[in-house]
Amino acid sequence: MPGSAPAPCHQRCYLLLDQGGHASRALIYDGAGRLLSEGRAVLAARGGDLCWEYDPKALLRSLREAMHSALATLGDDAPPVAAAGLATQRANTACWDRRDGTPLAPVIAWQDRRATDLFEALDAGQHRLIREITGLAPSPHYGAGKLRWYLERVPAVRRARRDGRLAMGPMAAFLVRRLTREGHSLVDPVNASRTLLWDLRRRTWSAPLLALFGIPADVLPGCVPTCHDFGRLQGGEAAPPLRVVTGDQAAALFARGRPDTETACITLGTGAFVLQPVGPEPVTCQGLLSSIIQAAPSPLYALEGTVNGAGNALRWFERHTARSIDYEQLDVLLAEDDDAPLFLNGIGGLGTPFMQPDLPSRFIGGGDHDRRLVALVDSILFLLQLNLERLSEAASEAGHPAPRRIEVGGGLARLDHFCRRLAALSGLPVERCRDHETTARGLLYQLAEACDAPPPQPPPVDHFAVHPRPRLKQRYGRWKRLLYDAVRDGDRKK
Repeated sequence: MPGSAPAPCHQRCYLLLDQGGHASRALIYDGAGRLLSEGRAVLAARGGDLCWEYDPKALLRSLREAMHSALATLGDDAPPVAAAGLATQRANTACWDRRDGTPLAPVIAWQDRRATDLFEALDAGQHRLIREITGLAPSPHYGAGKLRWYLERVPAVRRARRDGRLAMGPMAAFLVRRLTREGHSLVDPVNASRTLLWDLRRRTWSAPLLALFGIPADVLPGCVPTCHDFGRLQGGEAAPPLRVVTGDQAAALFARGRPDTETACITLGTGAFVLQPVGPEPVTCQGLLSSIIQAAPSPLYALEGTVNGAGNALRWFERHTARSIDYEQLDVLLAEDDDAPLFLNGIGGLGTPFMQPDLPSRFIGGGDHDRRLVALVDSILFLLQLNLERLSEAASEAGHPAPRRIEVGGGLARLDHFCRRLAALSGLPVERCRDHETTARGLLYQLAEACDAPPPQPPPVDHFAVHPRPRLKQRYGRWKRLLYDAVRDGDRKK
């Protein structure tokens, strides 16, 4: 009843949906932060090189299977699910029929670069306009080029537009439309912002950018706060309300509570991302992105660096060597500082600070399978270090705190020696949540906040202190010079 106190933590639980690059997961936590149940369904992207897509029906099925599995194994003595949250890959895009939600085309994944020609045709003034309005660098990884491609190349999308039944935008809006009983097409600011069509300061769709990319405003979803009544999930009388929708990287920042402006948060998934919160106003910085993390109860922004080739680079290595990676053995290899070749990592294109979509990936120097694997992992580490250095430079330029510590989660963060290498190279202590589901943990915190409930207990962490590794720093210096030479060569050839 209105005005009553919220139920104790142990008398409520939350359903957290994490739609990732290679699987959809559903996790159920109680209000104190204890994991009660989970479900997982594998999902594979189709394509390679420039084009990456998901079958939208398979994507929906994977989420429903994961959710059903988590609910089915919850246990009869568990409290009812009070609310649900959804985190998605931010720059994935979709098209659907606004009447019934039927998908009209494949979901295009964030790493897809089929719209490269569109961005190469933009002039310097258009580049500046995009940066000023969105806080992002013009790039085919973001949604605008993908949405333009749908309108130009997919007959079903063109017919739907002609008939007044087209809806399109971030994949998150398509999932909200199909997973809820009400079937509204709604999107949160975090996912909307990765389209290059969203005004970072006004927090709404940008008329100048819609005109620039030729995207009609009436086909886009309504933009609402991160914490909002999106509708009730389909499936039974006790279906919980969907109260939080956000991007996976933004959610991970809340894994241990409200983000700290002196902490750089690194999440290692298909790509790797480093975000540092800067406060209620966006900060712009050459070579980094300005991102929104949460729009309500008050706006919160971050500076962001991106590494496109992380988990997908490891899978690229497995395909090219026809051997699966033994991660326990990889952790042993990372304990040493033996000389290994260097790897220029252009998997998925170079992210910040370069934003170059087509750097050829290559090994420099000889080495066996294990040494090359170390070189590839080090390339991810080195690209992260480039972005950490840029964050420190931005701090002195903009007057906000430089990172004093790193929080790390996901993928490679499970390897102790990767975390130790990160601490040694960056000169910053590294903390790692023992609950590796940092996206789900961040959703849990935001859901409790949205439901006016006590925050969950923060998960315990592992600490990795800074211990000098001069040979690792020397390798980084050589790799950095080689990468900058390769980028300059690429620019000269254009």
